Amino acid sequence: MVKISPFCNFKSDKMSDDLSQHPFHTKNPHQLIPQFEFDVYKKISGDQPNLSHMPPPRIFGSHIPYPSLPESIKNSKCRMVYICRNPFDTFISSWHFLLKFDSNKGFKPNIEMMEKHVDKFCKGEYVFGPYEDHLLGYLKESRQNPLKVLFLEYEGLKNDPKTHLKKLAEFVGYPFSEEEEKRGVIDDIIKLCSLKSMKEMEVNKSGKYVPEFENNAYFRKGEVGDWINYLTPSMAKRIEDMQEKLPTKTGFFFYILSCKKNLTK
Repeated sequence: MVKISPFCNFKSDKMSDDLSQHPFHTKNPHQLIPQFEFDVYKKISGDQPNLSHMPPPRIFGSHIPYPSLPESIKNSKCRMVYICRNPFDTFISSWHFLLKFDSNKGFKPNIEMMEKHVDKFCKGEYVFGPYEDHLLGYLKESRQNPLKVLFLEYEGLKNDPKTHLKKLAEFVGYPFSEEEEKRGVIDDIIKLCSLKSMKEMEVNKSGKYVPEFENNAYFRKGEVGDWINYLTPSMAKRIEDMQEKLPTKTGFFFYILSCKKNLTK
């Protein structure tokens, strides 16, 4: 929701309140919010991408760690929204996403294979680098430059989407008016951008925007704590040990206490 709800906010002055006509009903979110590393710069011809087809304000997505971002982005006036998720659910989400690739169709995963992936995840030998480095890079920048980087937790967003959406809207410079809030615009956006809504849209049930997998690969469960249904106690303990240092460095706990309770059940 964090990735797609700004699109609703940015475009609200150009669209009616009737969200049944919103572009999300006809296009996958990744078509409307291109990724820097997979779309924008991968498909350029020349030194710079042609963005003439994207009227400002423009919204882009990225999985690039903060230290790896080009200085042109760090020093620009753009605003960044970073969303983190507890490492247990992050791993499970990535695991299931990998299994959705066409190249893995027919593949039957087993515990041994998952254990190897947990090992790589905990060692930082995973896509886009070590989990804790990725998280701490944006967290540090959000504290040093709070007007530049907004750091959000997925768990908090799930627990209180309205408060987080209002905070997000203010950060990007498109706050909701009292009149809009009374009309239920915030609630309508939350409903439109919910995982349930996205999964039910025909455009996301089939077809491909990315050649390697179908659109429905982007939408699984989105539940907090779903890892308990997949990780063995030893796997969960490894991830717990990996992220034990995060609370002292971050000041937030990712619902770690509840995770520990699950580990001891």
